Amino acid sequence: VDLSLRVPIITSRGCPNLCNFCSVAKCMGQTYRAMTAEHVADLMQRLHDERGVRYFAIFDANFAQDVARVTDLCHEILRRNLKIFIDLPTGLPINATAPAMIDALAAAGMIRTCISVETGDDFIRNDVMHKGVEREEIFKVVGSLRHYPQIFLFTDYVMGMPEDTRESLEASCRLIEELDTDEISLSIATPYPGTKLFEQCTRDNLLMPDMVRDRLYETDWYSHANVNRFYIKPYRLDLDTLNAYRDRIMALRQVKVAAYRQRMKTRFGIEPRPR
Repeated sequence: VDLSLRVPIITSRGCPNLCNFCSVAKCMGQTYRAMTAEHVADLMQRLHDERGVRYFAIFDANFAQDVARVTDLCHEILRRNLKIFIDLPTGLPINATAPAMIDALAAAGMIRTCISVETGDDFIRNDVMHKGVEREEIFKVVGSLRHYPQIFLFTDYVMGMPEDTRESLEASCRLIEELDTDEISLSIATPYPGTKLFEQCTRDNLLMPDMVRDRLYETDWYSHANVNRFYIKPYRLDLDTLNAYRDRIMALRQVKVAAYRQRMKTRFGIEPRPR
Protein backbone atom coordinates (compact mmCIF):
# COMPACT_ATOMS: atom_id res chain seq x y z
CA VAL A 1 0.00 0.00 0.00
CA ASP A 2 1.33 3.43 -0.96
CA LEU A 3 1.28 5.66 2.13
CA SER A 4 3.21 8.52 0.56
CA LEU A 5 0.05 10.67 0.19
CA ARG A 6 -1.15 11.68 3.65
CA VAL A 7 -4.09 14.10 3.58
CA PRO A 8 -4.50 16.35 6.64
CA ILE A 9 -7.95 17.12 8.03
CA ILE A 10 -9.20 18.98 11.10
CA THR A 11 -12.44 17.89 12.71
CA SER A 12 -12.58 19.99 15.88
CA ARG A 13 -11.38 23.22 17.49
CA GLY A 14 -10.75 24.40 21.02
CA CYS A 15 -9.26 22.86 24.13
CA PRO A 16 -10.79 22.99 27.63
CA ASN A 17 -7.52 21.89 29.24
CA LEU A 18 -5.23 24.42 30.89
CA CYS A 19 -1.67 23.12 30.49
CA ASN A 20 0.53 26.01 31.59
CA PHE A 21 2.88 25.87 28.59
CA CYS A 22 0.28 25.43 25.84
CA SER A 23 -1.17 28.19 23.67
CA VAL A 24 -3.93 26.17 21.98
CA ALA A 25 -6.71 27.47 24.23
CA LYS A 26 -5.51 31.04 23.61
CA CYS A 27 -5.53 30.56 19.85
CA MET A 28 -8.66 28.43 19.46
CA GLY A 29 -10.60 29.07 22.66
CA GLN A 30 -11.41 26.81 25.58
CA THR A 31 -14.80 25.78 24.25
CA TYR A 32 -14.56 22.47 22.39
CA ARG A 33 -16.36 22.55 19.01
CA ALA A 34 -16.43 19.46 16.83
CA MET A 35 -17.96 18.10 13.65
CA THR A 36 -20.31 15.19 14.19
CA ALA A 37 -18.96 11.71 13.58
CA GLU A 38 -21.24 11.36 10.55
CA HIS A 39 -19.99 14.63 9.05
CA VAL A 40 -16.35 13.56 9.43
CA ALA A 41 -17.13 10.18 7.87
CA ASP A 42 -18.86 11.96 4.95
CA LEU A 43 -15.73 14.06 4.40
CA MET A 44 -13.47 11.01 4.44
CA GLN A 45 -15.75 9.05 2.13
CA ARG A 46 -15.93 11.89 -0.40
CA LEU A 47 -12.15 12.22 -0.52
CA HIS A 48 -11.82 8.45 -0.70
CA ASP A 49 -14.38 7.95 -3.47
CA GLU A 50 -13.62 11.03 -5.58
CA ARG A 51 -9.87 11.46 -5.03
CA GLY A 52 -8.70 8.03 -4.03
CA VAL A 53 -7.45 9.18 -0.63
CA ARG A 54 -6.72 6.31 1.75
CA TYR A 55 -4.42 7.88 4.34
CA PHE A 56 -5.82 10.59 6.63
CA ALA A 57 -3.89 12.58 9.23
CA ILE A 58 -6.23 14.15 11.79
CA PHE A 59 -4.51 17.28 13.08
CA ASP A 60 -7.03 18.28 15.75
CA ALA A 61 -5.41 19.75 18.84
CA ASN A 62 -7.71 17.55 20.93
CA PHE A 63 -9.22 14.90 18.69
CA ALA A 64 -10.14 12.50 21.51
CA GLN A 65 -11.70 15.07 23.85
CA ASP A 66 -15.09 13.46 23.18
CA VAL A 67 -14.51 9.71 23.40
CA ALA A 68 -18.06 8.89 22.27
CA ARG A 69 -17.60 10.97 19.10
CA VAL A 70 -14.36 9.15 18.25
CA THR A 71 -15.97 5.77 18.80
CA ASP A 72 -18.97 6.74 16.68
CA LEU A 73 -16.64 7.86 13.87
CA CYS A 74 -14.86 4.50 13.96
CA HIS A 75 -18.19 2.70 13.73
CA GLU A 76 -19.17 4.87 10.73
CA ILE A 77 -15.91 4.05 8.95
CA LEU A 78 -16.50 0.33 9.49
CA ARG A 79 -20.18 0.52 8.56
CA ARG A 80 -19.28 2.20 5.26
CA ASN A 81 -16.51 -0.33 4.67
CA LEU A 82 -13.95 2.42 4.11
CA LYS A 83 -10.53 0.82 3.71
CA ILE A 84 -8.48 3.70 5.03
CA PHE A 85 -5.54 4.44 7.30
CA ILE A 86 -5.62 6.93 10.16
CA ASP A 87 -2.74 8.92 11.61
CA LEU A 88 -3.12 10.96 14.80
CA PRO A 89 0.06 13.09 14.82
CA THR A 90 -1.17 15.27 17.70
CA GLY A 91 -1.94 12.15 19.65
CA LEU A 92 -4.35 10.82 22.22
CA PRO A 93 -4.68 12.58 25.58
CA ILE A 94 -3.92 10.00 28.23
CA ASN A 95 -6.58 11.17 30.67
CA ALA A 96 -9.30 10.81 28.02
CA THR A 97 -8.09 7.61 26.41
CA ALA A 98 -10.04 4.43 27.05
CA PRO A 99 -9.05 0.91 25.90
CA ALA A 100 -12.39 0.55 24.08
CA MET A 101 -11.64 3.69 22.05
CA ILE A 102 -8.19 2.38 21.16
CA ASP A 103 -9.77 -0.89 20.02
CA ALA A 104 -12.23 1.04 17.85
CA LEU A 105 -9.50 3.20 16.30
CA ALA A 106 -7.37 0.17 15.52
CA ALA A 107 -10.32 -1.53 13.83
CA ALA A 108 -11.02 1.64 11.81
CA GLY A 109 -7.46 1.78 10.46
CA MET A 110 -5.25 3.70 12.88
CA ILE A 111 -1.60 3.03 12.12
CA ARG A 112 0.15 5.90 13.92
CA THR A 113 -0.41 7.95 17.05
CA CYS A 114 1.35 9.47 20.02
CA ILE A 115 0.68 10.14 23.67
CA SER A 116 1.87 13.27 25.45
CA VAL A 117 3.82 12.04 28.46
CA GLU A 118 5.68 15.39 28.73
CA THR A 119 8.00 14.34 31.58
CA GLY A 120 8.89 11.42 33.80
CA ASP A 121 8.50 13.58 36.90
CA ASP A 122 5.02 13.36 38.43
CA PHE A 123 5.31 16.70 40.24
CA ILE A 124 6.20 18.66 37.11
CA ARG A 125 3.64 16.83 34.96
CA ASN A 126 0.73 17.38 37.32
CA ASP A 127 1.50 20.19 39.77
CA VAL A 128 3.42 22.40 37.34
CA MET A 129 2.05 21.55 33.89
CA HIS A 130 -1.45 20.62 35.19
CA LYS A 131 -1.71 17.56 32.95
CA GLY A 132 -3.55 15.41 35.49
CA VAL A 133 -1.88 12.21 34.30
CA GLU A 134 -0.54 9.57 36.66
CA ARG A 135 2.33 7.23 35.86
CA GLU A 136 0.09 4.14 35.99
CA GLU A 137 -2.20 5.64 33.34
CA ILE A 138 0.73 6.11 30.97
CA PHE A 139 1.75 2.46 31.14
CA LYS A 140 -1.86 1.34 30.82
CA VAL A 141 -2.40 3.30 27.61
CA VAL A 142 0.89 2.16 26.11
CA GLY A 143 -0.05 -1.42 26.95
CA SER A 144 -3.42 -1.04 25.22
CA LEU A 145 -1.80 0.37 22.09
CA ARG A 146 0.86 -2.35 22.06
CA HIS A 147 -1.83 -4.97 21.50
CA TYR A 148 -1.71 -3.75 17.89
CA PRO A 149 1.73 -4.26 16.30
CA GLN A 150 0.69 -2.31 13.20
CA ILE A 151 0.38 0.95 15.19
CA PHE A 152 3.46 3.17 15.27
CA LEU A 153 3.59 4.76 18.72
CA PHE A 154 5.66 7.72 19.78
CA THR A 155 5.64 9.84 22.92
CA ASP A 156 6.01 13.59 23.44
CA TYR A 157 8.41 14.99 26.04
CA VAL A 158 9.15 18.54 27.15
CA MET A 159 12.34 19.66 28.85
CA GLY A 160 13.63 23.02 30.07
CA MET A 161 10.72 23.95 32.33
CA PRO A 162 11.57 26.45 35.10
CA GLU A 163 11.12 23.74 37.74
CA ASP A 164 13.25 21.12 35.96
CA THR A 165 16.08 19.60 38.00
CA ARG A 166 18.64 16.88 37.44
CA GLU A 167 16.25 14.54 39.21
CA SER A 168 13.30 15.41 36.97
CA LEU A 169 15.37 14.99 33.81
CA GLU A 170 16.72 11.68 35.11
CA ALA A 171 13.12 10.60 35.65
CA SER A 172 12.34 11.45 32.02
CA CYS A 173 15.31 9.45 30.78
CA ARG A 174 14.22 6.44 32.86
CA LEU A 175 10.65 6.66 31.58
CA ILE A 176 11.85 6.86 27.98
CA GLU A 177 13.84 3.69 28.53
CA GLU A 178 10.98 1.88 30.31
CA LEU A 179 8.13 2.68 27.93
CA ASP A 180 7.70 0.38 24.94
CA THR A 181 7.41 2.99 22.21
CA ASP A 182 8.81 3.33 18.70
CA GLU A 183 10.08 6.89 18.90
CA ILE A 184 10.06 10.00 21.05
CA SER A 185 9.46 13.61 20.12
CA LEU A 186 11.35 16.12 22.24
CA SER A 187 10.16 19.70 22.64
CA ILE A 188 11.96 22.55 24.36
CA ALA A 189 9.82 24.41 26.91
CA THR A 190 8.86 27.59 25.08
CA PRO A 191 7.05 30.41 26.91
CA TYR A 192 4.59 31.56 24.26
CA PRO A 193 3.02 34.96 25.00
CA GLY A 194 -0.36 34.59 26.65
CA THR A 195 0.47 31.38 28.51
CA LYS A 196 0.96 30.97 32.24
CA LEU A 197 4.51 29.89 31.52
CA PHE A 198 5.25 33.20 29.78
CA GLU A 199 3.84 35.13 32.74
CA GLN A 200 6.01 33.12 35.12
CA CYS A 201 9.19 33.59 33.09
CA THR A 202 8.58 37.32 32.76
CA ARG A 203 7.82 37.73 36.46
CA ASP A 204 10.86 35.74 37.63
CA ASN A 205 13.27 36.95 34.95
CA LEU A 206 13.80 33.47 33.53
CA LEU A 207 14.07 34.31 29.83
CA MET A 208 17.49 33.74 28.29
CA PRO A 209 19.45 37.03 27.87
CA ASP A 210 19.20 37.12 24.06
CA MET A 211 15.40 37.01 24.12
CA VAL A 212 13.72 40.38 23.66
CA ARG A 213 10.12 39.68 24.65
CA ASP A 214 8.57 42.39 22.49
CA ARG A 215 10.37 41.22 19.35
CA LEU A 216 9.90 37.47 19.54
CA TYR A 217 7.42 37.58 16.66
CA GLU A 218 10.27 38.63 14.35
CA THR A 219 12.32 35.47 14.96
CA ASP A 220 12.22 32.24 12.98
CA TRP A 221 13.83 30.13 15.71
CA TYR A 222 11.37 30.69 18.56
CA SER A 223 9.60 27.33 18.58
CA HIS A 224 9.25 24.34 20.87
CA ALA A 225 10.33 22.19 17.91
CA ASN A 226 13.74 23.85 17.80
CA VAL A 227 15.89 21.57 19.96
CA ASN A 228 19.09 23.47 19.21
CA ARG A 229 18.62 26.00 22.01
CA PHE A 230 16.81 26.77 25.27
CA TYR A 231 14.61 29.75 26.10
CA ILE A 232 14.25 29.46 29.87
CA LYS A 233 16.79 29.58 32.68
CA PRO A 234 15.47 26.95 35.16
CA TYR A 235 15.65 27.86 38.82
CA ARG A 236 18.11 25.07 39.63
CA LEU A 237 19.86 24.12 36.37
CA ASP A 238 22.60 25.65 34.23
CA LEU A 239 22.76 25.65 30.46
CA ASP A 240 25.52 23.02 30.27
CA THR A 241 23.36 20.56 32.20
CA LEU A 242 20.37 21.24 29.97
CA ASN A 243 22.45 20.64 26.86
CA ALA A 244 23.84 17.40 28.28
CA TYR A 245 20.38 16.02 29.04
CA ARG A 246 19.06 17.18 25.67
CA ASP A 247 21.83 15.22 23.95
CA ARG A 248 21.16 12.19 26.13
CA ILE A 249 17.45 12.20 25.32
CA MET A 250 18.15 12.55 21.60
CA ALA A 251 20.52 9.56 21.86
CA LEU A 252 17.75 7.56 23.54
CA ARG A 253 15.50 8.52 20.64
CA GLN A 254 17.93 6.92 18.21
CA VAL A 255 17.86 3.70 20.25
CA LYS A 256 14.05 3.67 20.00
CA VAL A 257 14.11 4.29 16.25
CA ALA A 258 16.66 1.52 15.66
CA ALA A 259 14.53 -0.95 17.64
CA TYR A 260 11.44 0.10 15.65
CA ARG A 261 13.18 -0.45 12.32
CA GLN A 262 14.26 -3.92 13.41
CA ARG A 263 10.75 -4.76 14.64
CA MET A 264 9.19 -3.72 11.34
CA LYS A 265 11.74 -5.71 9.37
CA THR A 266 11.28 -8.82 11.51
CA ARG A 267 7.49 -8.74 11.84
CA PHE A 268 6.37 -7.24 8.53
CA GLY A 269 9.40 -7.53 6.25
CA ILE A 270 9.40 -3.74 5.85
CA GLU A 271 12.52 -1.57 5.87
CA PRO A 272 11.34 1.87 7.11
CA ARG A 273 12.90 4.86 5.43
CA PRO A 274 15.41 6.84 7.53
CA ARG A 275 14.10 10.10 8.99
